[in-house]
Amino acid sequence: MRPHHQLHIPPMEVEPLYRSVGQTVKPAARTVKSVNLLKITRQALEKSHLKHRWLASLFGCSEQLISAQLSDHAEDKHLSMRKMGRIEELGFWREFLHLLAEDLGYDVLVVTPDQKQAIRDLLAASANLQRVNAL
Repeated sequence: MRPHHQLHIPPMEVEPLYRSVGQTVKPAARTVKSVNLLKITRQALEKSHLKHRWLASLFGCSEQLISAQLSDHAEDKHLSMRKMGRIEELGFWREFLHLLAEDLGYDVLVVTPDQKQAIRDLLAASANLQRVNAL
């Protein structure tokens, strides 16, 4: 019989593994760089073809005030998050979220509802195939 030799390793932190489809090891906490929400808002308005005049009428203020609020140089002016909630244009929010995610370093993949369902069906079929192969 061979003698059993065990290495003396100090206790270490264990990273949990998530075996579910689509989940990975949780990333370590990251710091967020300074996000320029005004720039993202300006770009989202431009990409969704919305004008400052439209936003001013929605907010009940002048177009000049909206321009000042969207400027990086007018630190005493700011956009109200409550008023931003009045924007009901889906195109604006889609662009806003896409730009924000990219600014935070995420790649955004946009899929239609039909594509999303096809992906779900493919994942379900893959899970069933794995169960059959395991038997």
